[in-house]
Amino acid sequence: MNRFLCLAATVLVAGVASTSGAQAQFSDADWSGAYAGTAFGSADDADYRRLAGGLASGAGNLDDLLLQGGFAGYNWQRGNLVYGAELAMSNSGLSAACADCQFGGTSDLRGRFGYAIGHVLIHSSLGVMSGSATVYSNGYDLDGITFGIGADWRLSERAFLSVELMHRTINGSADAQPAPSLQSDLQSVSLHAGFRF
Repeated sequence: MNRFLCLAATVLVAGVASTSGAQAQFSDADWSGAYAGTAFGSADDADYRRLAGGLASGAGNLDDLLLQGGFAGYNWQRGNLVYGAELAMSNSGLSAACADCQFGGTSDLRGRFGYAIGHVLIHSSLGVMSGSATVYSNGYDLDGITFGIGADWRLSERAFLSVELMHRTINGSADAQPAPSLQSDLQSVSLHAGFRF
């Protein structure tokens, strides 16, 4: 994930540099309205836990999960304050550190609150997630809480680029008992490219 974090930071610095000349144009940027886009990123959990009868029965690494997906949302704006709701879906695939661990599709529904500074929007989010995973041939239904921070950069009146750091506290119940339950604290960094409508 560190490599992807460096790449995301490099892309965003380049984006900010390329739009610095347009800052005056976006000094009173309107962030309200609908938006959608695509996202790519990386996630890991150095110590996920499998619980049987409330006791740890095993642990392992979920490193370098590759994330890809899309998002859509709606913002309202009052002065510099921007708030809204967003739905994001992603597919993370196999873990590089656990050949028998695979996260399937996940969905996040979250509220966002931010502060606009010209062509930059700094924001935080809080929401819920659901999804599925397979760990050592056991299927799991996942649910949990998500919270994160991020920043959006306006590239034009409609296009924007953003980076987001997200933490997910995940609980998983096995499809077939008596397989152990699953707990995970998953951190991710993702790079987003979006368009406002």
